Amino acid sequence: MPESPTTEQIFLSYSHVDEQAAIKLRSLLEQENFSVFRDADSIRLGDNWMQSLQNTIQACSAFILLVGREGIQQKRWVGAELEAALSRKLSPHADHERLAIFPILLPDAATDDLPVFLRQIQS
Repeated sequence: MPESPTTEQIFLSYSHVDEQAAIKLRSLLEQENFSVFRDADSIRLGDNWMQSLQNTIQACSAFILLVGREGIQQKRWVGAELEAALSRKLSPHADHERLAIFPILLPDAATDDLPVFLRQIQS
């Protein structure tokens, strides 16, 4: 029996104050046939949401971080998601195992709003 193709998934991390930008970006990515994990659309009532976030970050093929006017320093769950993503980017020895991270600066955000490790990644 042939194996079914695996679907690569993009993890979309954002502060809920930037939810409209996240919804718009997800829609645009899905129009281009990307599978996108956005917490509000992917986690259901009763799910172990922390485990779901962790599993998805471990399995995703790319991580997009939306950075809005509030930055991410004070956003506890965005920070936790980013730490998991950075671990997948920085820990493996082989380049092909590293997680691709794409910080996207929304209007009113600045490069200074990014944590030090993310400043090394083009945004």
